[in-house]
Amino acid sequence: MGEDKLWYRKEVGNYRKWDEIGKLQLKYMVSRGLLPRHYMLDVGCGPLRAGAHFIRYLNQGRYVGIDNNNELLNAGRLIEIPTQGLTEKNPRLRRVDDFDLSWLPPAVRFNFAIAQSLFTHLYPKQIRTCLGRVGERLAPGGTFYATFNPSKNNECVTGGKHPKRDELDWTYFPVEMFGKMAAELGLGFNYVGKWGHPLNRKSEQEMISFTKSPG
Repeated sequence: MGEDKLWYRKEVGNYRKWDEIGKLQLKYMVSRGLLPRHYMLDVGCGPLRAGAHFIRYLNQGRYVGIDNNNELLNAGRLIEIPTQGLTEKNPRLRRVDDFDLSWLPPAVRFNFAIAQSLFTHLYPKQIRTCLGRVGERLAPGGTFYATFNPSKNNECVTGGKHPKRDELDWTYFPVEMFGKMAAELGLGFNYVGKWGHPLNRKSEQEMISFTKSPG
C-alpha cells in the first residue's frame, strides 16, 4: 500500500470537512474586520487547514502560525505551502512550547488572532498561559477569537489524555471561567456563541473573544 501523503489532514480530525472548516475560519475573521494589511496569529495552526486560506488573503509576511507539534507544522510548511503556491507570501511558522512568542520582533503586534479547536483540548492552566502570552502581543484594540465547548452544568468537564499529543481528548468549560481569566489579565471579554461550525457532536463549538484595550 502506498504512502498516504495527506496523513496529516486525517490526524487533525474532520478530514472530510478539511476545506469547509478552513474556509469558514477565514470567512468569519473577515466578517469581524480582518484586512489583508493586518497581522494575524493562528494559535495551534497545525498543518495549516485554515492557515493556507489566511496566508493567501493576507499581505506578505503578515501571517504567523504557531504549534507545538513539529510533524503537523512541517506538513503545512513542506506540503501545503508549496502545493498551494504560497511560498512567496513568506508566512512565519514556528514550533513553540507554552505559546512562546518572544522570538517575534517587538514591532509585530497582532490585530487578530484565532485558536480553532484548541481550548477544546487544553487544561485551564494552559488556556490561561495562552491568553496571557497572546494578549501581550495584541495590538491596541486587537482581538483574539477562540472556540470552546460550553459546559451545560457550569462545571469544568475534561476527558482523558490524548494518546498522541500532550493534550486532552475533549473539554467542556463554563463561559464564566473565560471571563474571569480575561479580567485577571486585563483583557475585554465577549461571549459570541454560535458561529457556524459544522461539527456534529454533543455540543457545537461556540466562539468567545478577548480584546486588548485600545488605550
